[in-house]
Amino acid sequence: MRTMFTAEIKYIGTIWEHYRSKRVGVNDEGFREVLAVAEGSKEDKASWTAFLRHLKERGLKGVRLFVSDKCLGLVESLGEFYPEALWQRCAVHFYRNVWTAVPTSKVKEVAGMLKAIHAQEDRAAAWQKAEQVAVKLKEMKLADAAALVLAGIEETL
Repeated sequence: MRTMFTAEIKYIGTIWEHYRSKRVGVNDEGFREVLAVAEGSKEDKASWTAFLRHLKERGLKGVRLFVSDKCLGLVESLGEFYPEALWQRCAVHFYRNVWTAVPTSKVKEVAGMLKAIHAQEDRAAAWQKAEQVAVKLKEMKLADAAALVLAGIEETL
């Protein structure tokens, strides 16, 4: 097991398996590397601060982007250890949040609509598509889902 990182990591994400979370980074060559495995199910600020401190002490540098769900503990802690890194909300987690306001019978249809937003060529087109999706969701009597889309889409682009 490495104790120092030789490659600069440009992306960090989290994969949860039961009560273990695996933090994965993507290096400059595009290969995934397991950065750490943490026990427990808490994702509060204290847990993320300890985790990020651990990575920093082990020599992790050059992080350009963190992708995660909207875990406030992580988002709050990032600036302390990696102020130069950007944060982006995971599109899949965003979709799941929107689906909480969608009846099961309509999830598949709404999933296609959400994916169409992220299939656009640029940010402006994605925003235009998100606004169209929100209108369609309102027409489907899914105003809460429409509000979630408009409130959260920017974090995923």
